[in-house]
This record gives sequence, C-alpha cells and structure tokens, in this order.
Amino acid sequence: MRRKVIQHYADVLCHMAIGWRMAEDLETLSDLPDGSIDFNLLSGSATHSKAGPLDLWIAREMHAWLQHRFAADRISAQQILRAELRLISKTDRIKTQKKSVVSFDWDCHSLIATDQKIYESHLLEAHRWHNRTQLQHGTKAQS
Repeated sequence: MRRKVIQHYADVLCHMAIGWRMAEDLETLSDLPDGSIDFNLLSGSATHSKAGPLDLWIAREMHAWLQHRFAADRISAQQILRAELRLISKTDRIKTQKKSVVSFDWDCHSLIATDQKIYESHLLEAHRWHNRTQLQHGTKAQS
C-alpha cells in the first residue's frame, strides 16, 4: 500500500471539510449549537455531538471522493479499516447577530487506518464568515 497516497487523502479531507466543499452546508450548520461533527467517511454519514445524525452534503461528497481515489489509486476498500473526520465548530469567539452572520472557527482532524498504519491530519481555520441575510430575500447565501 502506498503510504504517501493515503497520507495525502487524510490531508485533503481536512481541506475539503473546512474549505471549498463546506459551502453547501453552512446554513444547516449555522442553526446548530457549537460542538463536534463526526464523519464516517466509509459510509458517508455525519453525527453532531448535540444534535445527533445530520444529513450533510459534505459527508456524501467526501465519501464519494474517497471511494473514487481508492479506485483510481488501486487501493482496495477492504484494506481501509477506518476513515473518519472530526470537525469541531465554534461560533462564539466573534460576537455576531447569528440571524444575519455567523463566524465559524474550525478545528479538523482526519484519520485513515489500515492494518499497517494510522494516517492523520489536523487543520485549524479561524474564522470563516457565513452571510445569512441573503436567505431572507429568497436567494442562496454566499460564503
């Protein structure tokens, strides 16, 4: 198994979670209390520490991306024992009117385990703005 390739997966997953791929779910996350979201990337599921199971676009997107990468890089899914990501979300560091604007601070940790090794990555982002005011006017929010 190619170790650098799997480490690259772990790195990219964190960038996907707090970067360009999260925009579709920011409105859903804006309504949740601060907490952690645990993603099972082998199943494409997500669970919030306080709100329970979530239906997030990013969970399905990361699952599909990972499955595609396994196939493209000829890595058998049976070789992967775990593929997980934990995203800790905090919205209280910068005071805002959460009905209009939300500031997210992200702390992301990804883990991919094989029978030989555990590959991990960690990424912080303080802060990301989500403008909710456009939703009140019937248009999609911009991030």
